[in-house]
Amino acid sequence: MAGPKFPDMTSYNRKLFFTIVIAALGYFVDVYELLLFTVVRVPSLTSLGISPEDKKAMLAASTSVINWQMTGLLIGGIVWGVMGDKRGRLSVLMGSILLYSLASFAVGYVETVQQYAWARFIGGIGLAGELGVEHQRGDHDGAGTAVTGIAADLGTGQAKFISQRVC
Repeated sequence: MAGPKFPDMTSYNRKLFFTIVIAALGYFVDVYELLLFTVVRVPSLTSLGISPEDKKAMLAASTSVINWQMTGLLIGGIVWGVMGDKRGRLSVLMGSILLYSLASFAVGYVETVQQYAWARFIGGIGLAGELGVEHQRGDHDGAGTAVTGIAADLGTGQAKFISQRVC
């Protein structure tokens, strides 16, 4: 019985391998970021002055923040998709990562729920560009999808792990 057959690591396959690894790491961070607000929403909104005992205010604030993020994802998907067709995927990916990173950094400095919602909205726009560009084409669709899907699940697990440490 022969051992496992490993793919030929030609220059093309090496680039494809690293592309899949980078996309998987991107999905890990993306899913982690999407779920992180859900698991740390009470402590983060409490730090902005929302009382945990005021369930109505907590629900309103958390709903506002997540709705703005989802709206950003929707708008970003359209904007980055059109830009990707016109300018190319690589430049769109770099631009979306930059926007997403700056917005994630800004979240650490928000002082009001409105600022929080705006930062998450802008982050959602950037995140949509990453999610839209990070996929495979051609004869390696299955491998790319499987690896990035597994990484997304690991991002979910990491968010749960962090929630147990923070909350």
